Amino acid sequence: MTLLRRNITWMFLANVIMSACKWAMLVLITRYYNVNTVGLFSIALAISSPVYSFLNLQLRGIQATDINNKYTASQYFWFRVLSSSFGLTILLIYLMIYRMTDIMIFLLFLMVFMWKWLESLSDVVYGQFQKYENMRHIAISLISKGILSVVTIFYVASLGYEISLSIAALFTSWLIHFILYDFITYKSLLKKNLAIEQRCTIRYDALKNIFLTALPMGIVLLFHNLNLNMPKYFLAYHIDNYSVGIYSAISYTIVAGTAVIGAIGQSAMPRLAHYNKHNMIAFRSLMLRIYIIAVLIGLTGLLISYLFGDVILFYLYGSEYSKFNNVFVAVMISSTFIYATTITGCGLTAMHLFKLQTILTVITFVIIVLFSLFTVPIYGMIGAALSLASGYLFQSSANLFFIHNAIKVNK
Repeated sequence: MTLLRRNITWMFLANVIMSACKWAMLVLITRYYNVNTVGLFSIALAISSPVYSFLNLQLRGIQATDINNKYTASQYFWFRVLSSSFGLTILLIYLMIYRMTDIMIFLLFLMVFMWKWLESLSDVVYGQFQKYENMRHIAISLISKGILSVVTIFYVASLGYEISLSIAALFTSWLIHFILYDFITYKSLLKKNLAIEQRCTIRYDALKNIFLTALPMGIVLLFHNLNLNMPKYFLAYHIDNYSVGIYSAISYTIVAGTAVIGAIGQSAMPRLAHYNKHNMIAFRSLMLRIYIIAVLIGLTGLLISYLFGDVILFYLYGSEYSKFNNVFVAVMISSTFIYATTITGCGLTAMHLFKLQTILTVITFVIIVLFSLFTVPIYGMIGAALSLASGYLFQSSANLFFIHNAIKVNK
């Protein structure tokens, strides 16, 4: 088995297991807490995710494709520590300004914000593993962390504690895991590549250049995250938290599927970056293969949701959710276009077409906002799902068009 196939196998397996574990966490939350609580949890994620997405600046993709070692591992790591901590500060200020009167809701938002902060630190460690195409370490970390998460949520929730305490326990377990596995393994990798990775100290100009290089991708991630969450904002404003809870649970298929598709794209990205410089025929062949896989996964999910959606929703979340199979089908339509966008986005990243991605993602944002503005107040959750489908139909098509043109130009 080639290194690329091994890496894709490791990452596919790890992301399937991690996505299944995150889904299991969501199932546990829907089983132990009411729909309004699920809605509040989803809103906390919807508020924090765009902030961290922007300040993460898709550093992992840039780090993994830095084949000329322009910046060291320590520079990438400390840049992420500073940017994520700045994001956490912004979110804490938001909490103080909002002045939540319910202490448990305040704690829920606080712990979600801290949990996502810690997740961003793991991501930059994974970027270093990915750079050296050592996906096994990422896979082991994801699998162990996923299982740990399910056990933690189940144990705390089953004892009858509030959801804020369940998320606090989750944050604590992830912190221990980060220290004992992620960071130790990361330091070990740096020692093996000492000449490359620690040849210089942290410098202000290096951090500034990383920021300027990554800023377009940060904007892409910000708008991509806003794109996914925008329908939830409209649902919360025009409908209620109940609809946000139902929609968030059902639309987790987007998150789970994107994690799997992203794993394929992330595993192929260093190889795509190499082919982009040396062999465009090989680039086109690999890009086509992973694109077909992404679309087939999306279409398979759509067919399953159409045939068995109500049964799946019943056994996953209960009878209260199974009544919304039409929403499930609409979500899976949008998922197919999102998967295609994810894979083609990896291709554009490998080509370092960052500014182009920024423009396309902003246009997608405008399309989703306009569709949400008119469809969500009338059609509710179905309108939310179809708003995503409209935006990502445009972006996946545009990504594919520009990749095809770039291949023709660089042949």
